Amino acid sequence: MSVSPQPMVHRVHRVRSARTPTGFIRESMDQNATDKARTGRELKIISIHFGAEVNASNCLARIRVVPDRRVGNLVYGRSIQPGEPDNGQGIPIFDEMSLSFPVGSIRFTIADVECHSEPEAGGYAPIANVVWTWLALPPKADRQVFIEYLLAASRRLDEGHAHCQRALSHLSRLREMGSTSTNRKWIPPAVAFRTRESAAEAWGAAESMCVSLGRLVRMIADAQQSIGTTIAIPDEIARIASAASAIRDAVEHIDERAAGRARRESPDVAVSIFDQTDLFAAGVLRYAGHALDIHQDVVPAFLAGRRFILEAATMHGATKMLPSPIYMPAPVEWQSYAD
Repeated sequence: MSVSPQPMVHRVHRVRSARTPTGFIRESMDQNATDKARTGRELKIISIHFGAEVNASNCLARIRVVPDRRVGNLVYGRSIQPGEPDNGQGIPIFDEMSLSFPVGSIRFTIADVECHSEPEAGGYAPIANVVWTWLALPPKADRQVFIEYLLAASRRLDEGHAHCQRALSHLSRLREMGSTSTNRKWIPPAVAFRTRESAAEAWGAAESMCVSLGRLVRMIADAQQSIGTTIAIPDEIARIASAASAIRDAVEHIDERAAGRARRESPDVAVSIFDQTDLFAAGVLRYAGHALDIHQDVVPAFLAGRRFILEAATMHGATKMLPSPIYMPAPVEWQSYAD
């Protein structure tokens, strides 16, 4: 585990690094800040890295730090606490000063990791890397089944949402094609081909979405028994559980449905999975008396599933802290390189 102080802005920086008991600590300074270069430096960010080397590829989290107190030329720093206002102040460091972060002074929450995952339209942001990073930060969960279960659920969630967005995108494209060709007496073959192509893409994406969604719903429902969660199953998940399971089974075993085989349904019902008229008309999947509205049911379920997994990931503690102190003595030997 390594730690690295970094600036709030991304430009070309002069970076100085020094070996510490916990790995590398790195301080970066905006080269345009000539006044700071003459009078001192200001530290605002500590980044935590996976391994002894400090580089962008192994950064786990970036933590906002502020001054705590000063004793002579020794400056003590700490992280900003959850809910604490950020006035933009950094830790001033001069050449004669040493810097110390005692054990317990650097604390962070999953929000410090999640902030790097940019939300898409509708508010969803990928979660698999957030959960992996949080669980990789010390102290680590001691139950491997807990780690693997949450990571698997996170991947199903992200993939399911990605397929959901693909399905909605192609359904929207189909509506646009339909509106532009309604008044045409003759549709060019290329347009007709692209229309059928988008229909196939939408249907395929919706099927893949249902496979991921069905497994996600099952894993959330079984989380208490499997990994000991005490979190209530979200209403958005509970109310679609039966439909998600039935439609997931049908599209996962689509070869059997094509032959009219199903464990609980008649042959006529089994082959009804291939009639998805409402998918193209209204974005609704139907099978055996069950219905899943992508807009009204599936999207809210993915958002609720995301909240559930984040809460489960922090069930053993919503706050973590660096297990070792950080100390940078003065004077420090510096090495400059481009960031």
